[in-house]
Amino acid sequence: MGDIPHQLTRLPRITHLDLGSNFLTNHKDYHRFSPMPTVTFLSLYLNYLDGSFPEFILQSGNITYLDLSQNTLSEPIPDSLPENLPNLMYLNLSINAFSGRIPASLSKLGKLQDLRVGGNNLTGGIPEFLGSMSQLRVLVLYGNQLGGSIPPVLGRLKMLQHLDVKVAGLVSTIPPELGNLGNVNFIDLSMNQLSGGLPPELAGMRQMCEFGISSNKLAGQIPPALFTSWPELISFQVQNNSFSGKIPPEIGKATKLIILFLFSNNLVGHIPAELGELVRLNQLDLSVNSLTGSIPSSLGNLTQLTRLALFFNRLTGVIPTEIGSMTALQVLDVNTNSLEGELPATITSLRNLQYLALFDNNFNSTIPPDLGKGLSLTDAGFAQLLRRAATETV
Repeated sequence: MGDIPHQLTRLPRITHLDLGSNFLTNHKDYHRFSPMPTVTFLSLYLNYLDGSFPEFILQSGNITYLDLSQNTLSEPIPDSLPENLPNLMYLNLSINAFSGRIPASLSKLGKLQDLRVGGNNLTGGIPEFLGSMSQLRVLVLYGNQLGGSIPPVLGRLKMLQHLDVKVAGLVSTIPPELGNLGNVNFIDLSMNQLSGGLPPELAGMRQMCEFGISSNKLAGQIPPALFTSWPELISFQVQNNSFSGKIPPEIGKATKLIILFLFSNNLVGHIPAELGELVRLNQLDLSVNSLTGSIPSSLGNLTQLTRLALFFNRLTGVIPTEIGSMTALQVLDVNTNSLEGELPATITSLRNLQYLALFDNNFNSTIPPDLGKGLSLTDAGFAQLLRRAATETV
């Protein structure tokens, strides 16, 4: 831990200064710093800078890239930022202790492409002026106390690629205008108080890769058009909501999916066989719904799947023999259903299995004798759960 050497600010030709990830302090000595008129890149992230926004930075007017994230800077974000740093293209103030509103003066930063102010104590809602910042590619507001709604004007940000407003106290619906974000590939609105449904207009976000709206109060059906219109989708996480209706069979069109989390909703109907077309899936969790019918044999196509969670549903029938093809499985949890019959001998092929839960079903056979041989059940809790499954399915 030490001071920022103020002599650095007197280097006459320095353009790039990166002092990130050190143990720098000395807010009390900021007055000793000279302006750095030649610096365009300044990074002081992950240090121990505290107090108000450093004045010497405000006097260094040619900065285009500024990263002050992961410090303990506090007080409001200064209104004078656009006046003093008019060329900013990248501004990262995340994980500090800034308070107050996001200043309206930021709308004057006409070149700003990347704005990150997550993990602070900001209040006052998502300001509508952000919708006029036409150059924005990245907007990160997570982990604040913003409250309020999602302004429909955000749909004007035609160049936006990344929107992160999770854990921000939002009490709102999802405006259909977000469907105009034709270049966005990442949206995370999870852990707020969002209600209403998923607007079908969101299908217009045709570059979507990662979509997260978990732990809200959203309801209604999942629009099938999302899966036919998002060919690049790799992660779809809508767990811990109140979505109802059936799992759209169109989900099989999203063939690049790696993570599919639909758990803890009110979904009904059968597990669509089309899920077997998602051969890149790594994690599939449909637990804690009201799904009925049998486990489709097509799931055996998911040879890259490491986690399959179907517990707390109303599934019937047998575990298909094709389960033995899912050799990457580490977690298989089908507890608390109405599954029956014999356990397939092919389950012994799952040599990577670490967690197996079969209890509270209606199985009527013994555990295959080879089950457990060669498995990496290193955690005592997993081993106990395996034994519990064995005794309750005899």
